[in-house]
Amino acid sequence: MTDHHITDQDWADLVARRARPGVIGVTSTGLFCGFGCVARTPLRRNVRLFDSRETAVAAGLRACRRCGGQPKTDQPVA
Repeated sequence: MTDHHITDQDWADLVARRARPGVIGVTSTGLFCGFGCVARTPLRRNVRLFDSRETAVAAGLRACRRCGGQPKTDQPVA
């Protein structure tokens, strides 16, 4: 799985800013973020899920300036 549309569970994790593996690509901005990033929540229709930073970069996206595209490894943001 390199790139796929977001599931209901993926969306719930994104909105709750839960830390987990994978990165979130936002097609409207050309950016990708790690799960748990505090950046503004994108529209669901613009979100794609990638397994890694490398696959997101290969798809033409660049890392978010806030999180650097790194998934959080500590507690999620409240």
